[in-house]
Amino acid sequence: MKRVLTATALVVFSLLAPDAMAAKHALTKVNYNATTGITYIDMVVSVDWDFNTPPSQLIEGVNTPLDKTYIQNVLSSSSELLYTMTEGKMRLGKVSVYGNSVFIDNADIQIFNKEGRANAHLSGLNRRGFRTEMFVVESGTPYTPFKLGQVIAHEFGHYVLAVADEYREPGKLDTSNIGSPQDRDTPRNTIMNDQAAFSSLSTSADYADSLQRQTAHFRSYGMSAWETLVSDPKNDTDYAKTFGRVWYDSFKNIKAPTTLTHPKDPAAARADMRMAYMDGTLRGVIVIDLGSQLPESIAGFIKAAEASIDAMVAGSQVAVMTVSGTEVKTLVPLTTFPDSVKTEATRARVKASVASVVAGPTATASLDSVLTQAAILASPLAAARDAATKAGTPLPESNSVDIVQTPVITLYATNSSTITAATGTVLTDGEVTLNSVLLDSGAGDGNVALIVGISSGRLAEAKTASDLMRKSVQITNESEGKMVQALASTEADSLATTEKLPLKITIGSNAIDGDVTITAYTGSNSGLDMTLTSPTGGLVTVANAIAFGITSEVDLDEGTVIFKLPGTLAGRAGDWTATLTASKATTEAVSIEASVASNLTVKTEIKGGTAADPSTPILTATVSQPMAVKGAIVTAKIYDMNHVLIKDGIVLKDDGVAPDIAAGDGVYTASLAGVLSKAGAYEIDVYVSNAGLTAKYGTAGARISGGNAPDVVITQNFVREDGTSFVFVPAAAVTANATSLLGSSGGGCTLGRGSPFDPLFPALVAGAALYWFRRNKKR
Repeated sequence: MKRVLTATALVVFSLLAPDAMAAKHALTKVNYNATTGITYIDMVVSVDWDFNTPPSQLIEGVNTPLDKTYIQNVLSSSSELLYTMTEGKMRLGKVSVYGNSVFIDNADIQIFNKEGRANAHLSGLNRRGFRTEMFVVESGTPYTPFKLGQVIAHEFGHYVLAVADEYREPGKLDTSNIGSPQDRDTPRNTIMNDQAAFSSLSTSADYADSLQRQTAHFRSYGMSAWETLVSDPKNDTDYAKTFGRVWYDSFKNIKAPTTLTHPKDPAAARADMRMAYMDGTLRGVIVIDLGSQLPESIAGFIKAAEASIDAMVAGSQVAVMTVSGTEVKTLVPLTTFPDSVKTEATRARVKASVASVVAGPTATASLDSVLTQAAILASPLAAARDAATKAGTPLPESNSVDIVQTPVITLYATNSSTITAATGTVLTDGEVTLNSVLLDSGAGDGNVALIVGISSGRLAEAKTASDLMRKSVQITNESEGKMVQALASTEADSLATTEKLPLKITIGSNAIDGDVTITAYTGSNSGLDMTLTSPTGGLVTVANAIAFGITSEVDLDEGTVIFKLPGTLAGRAGDWTATLTASKATTEAVSIEASVASNLTVKTEIKGGTAADPSTPILTATVSQPMAVKGAIVTAKIYDMNHVLIKDGIVLKDDGVAPDIAAGDGVYTASLAGVLSKAGAYEIDVYVSNAGLTAKYGTAGARISGGNAPDVVITQNFVREDGTSFVFVPAAAVTANATSLLGSSGGGCTLGRGSPFDPLFPALVAGAALYWFRRNKKR
């Protein structure tokens, strides 16, 4: 069967600064105020409990609920210490808090109501899969909110500032990892040693004595923390360059202080901090471009939009808008899916309205008008900024307007569509995620990917209606922060009569893998039948599935056949086979995908190899549960955009040997040096397994000083798939002109107070790093 490409989900990392990376969440921002010289950081927090009906901990003899007050006190403490350790140059802005583990694999700060050793990824802010990991209990003792806030501030040193530790790790005699604390180290009196005793970062005075320079930080950088912050990352040591350190505007054009003031001003430190407690639902707007589309294209958009509506959780709000030429219509006003049996009736009514749309008479020159209106509808912040603009009053900042639902726009259009920079500003300033599900029109000269990337969105590009629908479901799941991960997938551009398309699916026990959904996307084909073969040889059909404890569903209108295997299904663990059989030849592509609800996920990212960052491209895959998973088998394949296999069997390692940053932190790394021979677009598939039963999870990475619980061995096999796609630009092809277009934006992370937005440069398009890609194929 011919291997075909059916989706290229392209999302731009960022186009505003050389060290910019794609934000993991639209509510994460770095805002720089050029007038005051202060950097404000908006962060996303996810806790693994319900803060509305919170559990309690016995903290210093007092039964303390882990409620909103507790969480606010924790973050207030961390902001105060961040303020002190940076001499007032950094503070927290808006802190968006999700409960019940929503977005926990995509949050800046994860907080678990259990025992563990806090840790973080170095320079992890705005990098996919990177995070700080916090625990309410350490060494058997629950933290007070103040002390937990201190621990978070220590981890900010790693996660935000990319400085390393300055404590001694008793008993650690392995000196191979220079960036890790060791038994031989000479601790410094700094927050990177002991956050409970000290509140400052190191200065040159801390290392004046050459006999006191044995710390992880000095070995990494050859200088103190403050000297590091004020220096250009391009001058870092070769080892430290692997961290990808961001040079924040607050630390540019200043000298490292030799005398610290240790400012302590809780009011100033918290002046811009605002807590937003998210309810875990979407405030979404679906936008369908009807302009000059063929009827079959509109049918594909309709099916994809319906699939997205089906995937939305109860309590979400959705509106539907269409655009044709300059005509914008609100097909469905903002409608809530009630958390009751009425939900399905509401979904049916909304889907019926979507099904009523028809192709428009004129081409859509621009999507700006409809996207601006959709942003105002999706985001209270965007609405407030629009009202202020019209009234001529100061624009509200992100920390001044409540956002409790995740603002999302899902656009259905073609890959030749365009969006202006002004609309991109509306989206990013309003903290709206733009997801786009694009039909490959053959032109492909649009710029939607640019705006999608800057808004921290996801973009899928497909050639068929069934592919549009499949990608729409994936995007909706990610937009809601669901822990849903691909297990296996396959596809074929066609099947002959009696031909079969099989897919092997390895499913773990309920301890690893929750509910599994196996979906065949059959499109408009008829005569297709899917069966499952269980690990013991049982044959499951649509007709007898219920006898196996499996639910099945055939939707001819949407073109799907679905089997759902609950996590509680007896004898479920093992290798299954899904088989799609054609009783007559198909007329369009078909695919099968197995996905699982699980805390064990993999997040893939490419850094480097672009016009924005001409360094050697580095591939990383972060595997977590959601604690770091070490010892897994992680491999990758690379294809060019003509679907030709360029390299097979690439091994990603988590061993702390460059380019990998730290051993055992769950970030598996491989250099692509020499793999890519010429400029162009490439696709990467990443595969994770525990076939050798060598994987285990535990706290790792850059940790606080203290004891560490033993790693937990994962005694069963598991598999995961993820992928990425990017445009490779060799360093020699990056011109001075292209580099000069890359402006500063508050430290190179995102848009902010007084920061520019001008991403629409052809040179940047050529060098855009593309970071979220799900492509299924027959193997």
